[in-house]
Amino acid sequence: MEGQFVALIKQIRTKLDAISRGYQITFDTLGRIGNYPIERAVASGADAMFIMGYDYRTASSSPVGSVAPLTSGGYDIRDTIAAYASRVSPSRLILGVPYYGRAWSTATNLVHARNISGTRYGASASVTYVNALPYFTAHGKQYDTTEAVAWTVYRRQNCTTTYGCVNPYRQLYLDDARALGRKYDLVNAYRLRGAGIWALGYDGTKPELWNMLRAKFITDSVPPTITGGSVSAAAFSPNGDGTRDTTTARITATGLVRWGYVVQAVRGTTVGPQLRTGTVVGKGPAFTWNGRDSVPAVVAPGRYRITLWAEDASANRSQRAFDVVVDLRAPRIAGSTPPTFLTPDSDGRSDTLALSWSSPDRIYGVVRVRDHTGAIQRSWPFGARTSGTVTWDGRRPGAVVDDGRYTFEVDGRDAAGNRTVAKRGILVDRTIRSATWSDSSFDPRAGERSRATIVVRRAAVITVGIYRGSTLVRRVWTGTSVAAGTYTYTWNGRTSSGAYPAPGTYRILVHATSWVGTTWYSRTVAVQSH
Repeated sequence: MEGQFVALIKQIRTKLDAISRGYQITFDTLGRIGNYPIERAVASGADAMFIMGYDYRTASSSPVGSVAPLTSGGYDIRDTIAAYASRVSPSRLILGVPYYGRAWSTATNLVHARNISGTRYGASASVTYVNALPYFTAHGKQYDTTEAVAWTVYRRQNCTTTYGCVNPYRQLYLDDARALGRKYDLVNAYRLRGAGIWALGYDGTKPELWNMLRAKFITDSVPPTITGGSVSAAAFSPNGDGTRDTTTARITATGLVRWGYVVQAVRGTTVGPQLRTGTVVGKGPAFTWNGRDSVPAVVAPGRYRITLWAEDASANRSQRAFDVVVDLRAPRIAGSTPPTFLTPDSDGRSDTLALSWSSPDRIYGVVRVRDHTGAIQRSWPFGARTSGTVTWDGRRPGAVVDDGRYTFEVDGRDAAGNRTVAKRGILVDRTIRSATWSDSSFDPRAGERSRATIVVRRAAVITVGIYRGSTLVRRVWTGTSVAAGTYTYTWNGRTSSGAYPAPGTYRILVHATSWVGTTWYSRTVAVQSH
């Protein structure tokens, strides 16, 4: 049998190593070492053995006492550890301790009394830690320093058909935190691999046994290791519009059992008092801040510091800080300057319109053209920048738009998510079809003339003048109502005063106001002199 057990250990080790390095093999042993082939098992691949350091007394044991005596007149925990440690390295040994005890019916109320458990006086029973506590509360807890165990004694009536009702003593022995602490001291003194528990959960929600484990074994001063950290938005705007109303700071840390956060204002190099704090039990440190203090009220715009900390079971703490900006000011956006109309009729004049914008803030968003109903005709998204220009050809997907009033819209957000929508009106207006000269140049002193032909597509009020640069030299029509059609004017080359103008380039400028709006059209002509 020993050979088969060792062979099994070896086979399991081979199979586990073929899957992945790092698996551990641990096997259970009784408190009495017996004939376990522990040396051969370790040599064949076992990492450790779990010594079941309990049930040294059972239901039939007499006298009664600890199920795991630290020291006694017979075989005890000290004997067990010494026996195992003499054959294998203590680093291979895990001492199992009981989170349970045992109760017996006894002949007297003295410690370690004679066991009389059975049908007449009541059977012996094992009792978990949490179920034993009410007996200590009701009858008082005593402590046996020899076996290092807590115990209590009380009367308990037992009634049977054969023997009737009797009222024997009942003694309960249990390892409490003090008794377990003595065993943990032995684990540390022998430098064993560690301690094990039979069984987890027997202590219910009581903290004292866990606290003793922590006191005896968790003595490290190394804080949790933070391996990563980030903040979702370095600037955000908690204005409730649904865009970047919050920012999330997170870290990745190992060895923690709890984490928390602190929010403070930063003014220059000064860090202010705590505005928000919190502690969370868990292993996923991530705090989403909504820009509010503990009141909760939205904080003032400015720079703030979010500090995330991670803490282990020994209260060692590591932390990482992230500075963020709360920004509630909407960005400023300036639109383009005139002209603000286009005539997309493919004549090469005003067929497109450059729509420009600028901002002192870097913004991202979209440029749109909407019609009078608000429907989007064209859109151009853009990334973070301080200015931009798009060129509109008067088309929506698949067609040229109708004449009418439209809106050039820049919908932008800054880094914090604050939004501004800047708008200005533009016209699509093909009221003026064309304005042409019959002769591209002429000499009025030689009696030559040039005829201007103006074509309008709809009823309008037109004003027509002849200019040199920006100077009016001849008014043709002023506020004249016309129907759709063709109109001509023959210029004799003279100014409004009847004088001959200086040779050079002149232009006829037509302004037309219709139900759409006001647009203009110009065409040049050269005046010569002989």
